[in-house]
Amino acid sequence: MFSIFWVSVSLTVHGVANWILVAKRVHEYIDMVRAQKPQQWIFEEAQSIARTRYDYLDEEEESELAERLSIVMAPLFGKAR
Repeated sequence: MFSIFWVSVSLTVHGVANWILVAKRVHEYIDMVRAQKPQQWIFEEAQSIARTRYDYLDEEEESELAERLSIVMAPLFGKAR
């Protein structure tokens, strides 16, 4: 899964009492972000981060890779773990 950002809100007692206003403001911000055109620098930053993560991945043993892939793929073939 890929995401540009996520939202996590921690509320004070006052915030909980006004949760509807808080939710409204969060949605207004999301609408504002959606209204903007995609920006090249955001794409380039995400691309750079992905490239760096890939470059510094630890190599996985072949047996561990095979086991992990079989666990992930088993449901696709109707097999239980």
